[in-house]
Amino acid sequence: TPAKNVSSFSGGTQAATEARLSFKVGGMIEQIAVDMGDTLKRGAVIARLDDTDYIINYNKAEASLKSAEAALTAARSAFVRVENLYVNNNVSLNEYEKAKTQFESAESMMKTVRSQLEAAQNQLDYTVLRAPFDGVVSSVMVKESEMTGVGYPVVIFASVNNLEVKTAVQENVIGQISRGQNAT
Repeated sequence: TPAKNVSSFSGGTQAATEARLSFKVGGMIEQIAVDMGDTLKRGAVIARLDDTDYIINYNKAEASLKSAEAALTAARSAFVRVENLYVNNNVSLNEYEKAKTQFESAESMMKTVRSQLEAAQNQLDYTVLRAPFDGVVSSVMVKESEMTGVGYPVVIFASVNNLEVKTAVQENVIGQISRGQNAT
């Protein structure tokens, strides 16, 4: 085989994907479950916030949902009863429309309360910070018992599967290199 023109360059490797991970809600950090250098699988717990207030909000939303369900059941029952009476000309149109409006209002309230419960569940879920991909903890930027805000970096997390090499190439060699060319 003919001799190949081989050039060597010094450089460094780094993760092509690096993320500053933060909570979507604020609070006191209850637990940091990782140390710098830990390798994690996607979904692994990195940190947890004190979720007491978020549990209270979820429980309130759940109680509101139960109340809205009871109100909807009562309004539906009243509407069906008045509707049957209206069909047989035993109640006025005004009473029928009033029962129908109360039923529609209860349905609307039910949708609103369901949305509030979903939001409370999301907020509760956001108190746990998880690894978004397989990677390594490059840096831990907070400590347990510290307060943190929305978007404040907790850890720097780097992908282990996607590395890039940075190097300087001499001027007289750069013209011989093309995008996508294999290198060792």
